[in-house]
Amino acid sequence: GEKLAGFFQYYVSGSTFMIEEVQIVPEYQGTTALLTLMRHLTDVLPEGIETVAAYSHRLNLKSQRIIRKLGLEQQEENSSGDYLLYLGDFPSVMARFGKKK
Repeated sequence: GEKLAGFFQYYVSGSTFMIEEVQIVPEYQGTTALLTLMRHLTDVLPEGIETVAAYSHRLNLKSQRIIRKLGLEQQEENSSGDYLLYLGDFPSVMARFGKKK
């Protein structure tokens, strides 16, 4: 419909798909909104993406659980120690959404 369910900020640099921020309105959390969005992205993202990356604030445990559930693994902290870097294999992550690219 016409109702905003949230937003998804990302970019592609070389062979990396970088997830910057995902915000889903509470009433759409736990629904298929993220699944639908990720399936759509498999149709519009360029070919040749190998890696998916995301940062999470070290205190945001819910975000970290979601990122790990997607198949990303913690790599390192940023220099301030506030954020954790997660990386994953893009084709494997996208296959979790029923499509491969």
